[in-house]
Amino acid sequence: MRSWAEINLDNLRHNINILKTIAGDSMLLPAIKANAYGHGLEEIFNVLVSEGIKWVGVATFNEAEKLRELDKSTNILIFGPIETEDMRKAIDMNIAFPLTSLDEIDFLNENNLAPRVHLKVDTGMGRIGFDPALLDEVRKRTEKGSKINIEGIFSHLSSADTSPEYTKWQLENFKKVIEKFPQVKYRHILNSFGSMQFSESRYDIIRPGIILYGGIKTENTFSYDFKPVMAL
Repeated sequence: MRSWAEINLDNLRHNINILKTIAGDSMLLPAIKANAYGHGLEEIFNVLVSEGIKWVGVATFNEAEKLRELDKSTNILIFGPIETEDMRKAIDMNIAFPLTSLDEIDFLNENNLAPRVHLKVDTGMGRIGFDPALLDEVRKRTEKGSKINIEGIFSHLSSADTSPEYTKWQLENFKKVIEKFPQVKYRHILNSFGSMQFSESRYDIIRPGIILYGGIKTENTFSYDFKPVMAL
């Protein structure tokens, strides 16, 4: 017996419309990393663009490069750090990438590069990003004489689906962080579960991941009717 995956793009559109309601005045930045969670990067991306989505997020430069070949205008943000040799390519292709270390800032400044970057701050996930204690130094190195354009600042919730109290603590940390960068255009921290629960922290962008594809148990949907995009 053979098995196959069927991707229901009508269900995808249905989920996108729910997410637009959840986002309110904020923009959607769907996560389509890892081949759009196995649903097909190109196909999912094309539907998102047709539905008016202006931002998408991926994990690697290679994913971003592939999307830029498909579309020249959609905003693409790489979530994870990239190699310095890929930074010039990302700049040439108008791809935004994260700042995650002082070494990256120094490289960009020493080479007089002018990237679009989103400052990644660790508010409690413990994965990547600046310790908030370093942000004064970050601001100093990216201001006078630097061509770095910090257009966004973001963080990631570690346990929005399991620990509301810890999530609230992270959100408070993020609130303190963004006060140090009032000129930044885009602020974002809410992921799938965070978006459904903490509307007061939507800021400028929300970043739905698994809920875009309906990959969530009914008891965790907070009454939203997400539909599965993939069936086996």
